[in-house]
Amino acid sequence: MDIHKSIADSLVEILFPITLPKIIELHKKVLDAAFYILLQEPGVKQDPKSTRDANLLYQMAILKCHSVLKLSEGFKNYTNQIDGRKFNPIYDSFSILSIVRPQFESFCNFNNIYMQSKNQDELNLKYNLWVLSGLKYRQSFNALSKENVQKKEDEKKQIEEIEKVIIENPCYIQFDDLSKDKVKIAIKRKEWKIQINRTSGKTVGWHELLKSSGIKGVYEQLYTHLSLGTHPSNVSIFQFGEAGGKPEQCFLPIQISCTFIMFLIRDFCTYFPNAANTFHKLPYEYRYIINTYNSAIRGEEYILTK
Repeated sequence: MDIHKSIADSLVEILFPITLPKIIELHKKVLDAAFYILLQEPGVKQDPKSTRDANLLYQMAILKCHSVLKLSEGFKNYTNQIDGRKFNPIYDSFSILSIVRPQFESFCNFNNIYMQSKNQDELNLKYNLWVLSGLKYRQSFNALSKENVQKKEDEKKQIEEIEKVIIENPCYIQFDDLSKDKVKIAIKRKEWKIQINRTSGKTVGWHELLKSSGIKGVYEQLYTHLSLGTHPSNVSIFQFGEAGGKPEQCFLPIQISCTFIMFLIRDFCTYFPNAANTFHKLPYEYRYIINTYNSAIRGEEYILTK
């Protein structure tokens, strides 16, 4: 048998899984690659803070893969402690969706701030709006202890400083008046998802961030699907009933998870050169899988090459 044909056939089977065990196998490979890059990457600069947060955003997203895989095992061997009754295995695809959605959001956020920004001023503007939103939401929490009261006061001063930094940002200064007003409204509403095009800027939804990352077609309605599965809407209730706890219902959520982690790996390695060097140390099979998914869905320009 031709060894090259054997490798090719094996890769095709991995790339295009049609059963739950096979998609789980693919997900495990993606998780291993993501953690290899994270743990072997020899030196992400920890300054400025925006760079540290880029690294943490990546970590948060890939850590959720472990939860996805645990949920894919199903709700097994459950015995009720009250009456001793045992239950048949149940697979909860909707709990997986609630984990996949923040992975989707992490990728979109990383891509918008760190990949779409044309210069450091633009990156800083997007990043500071993101930070500002989080701090403003924290101000709504009740602070009871002396320590937390002081922390809240410190963060209030930090909010004022960040707002000043945003208004003085060269990218903001060159905006037209309408775009400046939109940024001010975004600050007031604690919004931070913004797209910038030279002298204009606007707040956008998740589907627009997804589209700008190179992903189109059937994926454009994906966020709505993830949200319907995460929230207790009536749609999610009757979909949950139709799913019936069957294992095959977990296939699509797991596939979405590993696909978007592959997108994130590509962007992370593009932004951090050291991470890209680590990527190229991965076994060929892992590099081939990640590059194939990115090129097939986003375009050939998204392939990671030396």
